[in-house]
Amino acid sequence: MPYVTSIERHAEQRGLERGSTRILMRVLSRVCGDVPEEVQSKIEALSLEQRETLGESAIDFRSLDDLKNWLTNNNS
Repeated sequence: MPYVTSIERHAEQRGLERGSTRILMRVLSRVCGDVPEEVQSKIEALSLEQRETLGESAIDFRSLDDLKNWLTNNNS
């Protein structure tokens, strides 16, 4: 098994987070339409766990207002 430094682990984690955020934003754009930059910033500030929960919740969204309400109620 190759040795992986803490820097490499951190870089890998950041890459996974960026990839998951990019996919999440694509899904939200399809469901909610254009997502304003201030909403995108709030999504990017979420923890990975919160983004995963948002991704699951997005299935039920019908509008940008649903997304905004989710962010208001789940941003802790």
